[in-house]
Amino acid sequence: MEKQPALLVATDIYKNYGNISVLKGVSLEV
Repeated sequence: MEKQPALLVATDIYKNYGNISVLKGVSLEV
């Protein structure tokens, strides 16, 4: 799977980062 859509990658990272933030109890939302 080469050249994945930037949106797809960003969404995947956002989900993973969001889960980590929730687990750590840290909200980086403005």
